[in-house]
Amino acid sequence: MKSAGLARPGGRDDERVTRSVADILDQHLECVMVAIRRLREDEFKACFAEPMADVTATAQAAMDTWPYVDALALDKIGLPYLNDVRHVYRDARNRFDQVLTGTGRFNTLLVIVVDLDRSMVFGHFLLDLNEEYGTSGGPLRSI
Repeated sequence: MKSAGLARPGGRDDERVTRSVADILDQHLECVMVAIRRLREDEFKACFAEPMADVTATAQAAMDTWPYVDALALDKIGLPYLNDVRHVYRDARNRFDQVLTGTGRFNTLLVIVVDLDRSMVFGHFLLDLNEEYGTSGGPLRSI
């Protein structure tokens, strides 16, 4: 099997760290192969256990959700762009974190559901607050 030589940081030029091509490919595939799963409303609601706790300021991240977010095709799910994470909520049974990310669509949040036991993304859901709470209209305008 072919191998690639990589210089050890801070080492002498003649010190080489060799890793097999398969190891390098495995590392890159971990970053590329992200299973995208759009949750149905019933699946999303099954991730709730009242009371939901706002853990935005105190939670230790179970995992980095940005590779999952980066793998989403925003145009296919109807979002022009994403903003920062707004809130993180944890269900009362400590099964799921819901990472709420602002979007470029008015009153719509991208919710990434993290399975805490498995430290992996369970899926995502677009939470349209207008639809959920029966409000309509555009953004507030100054008077």
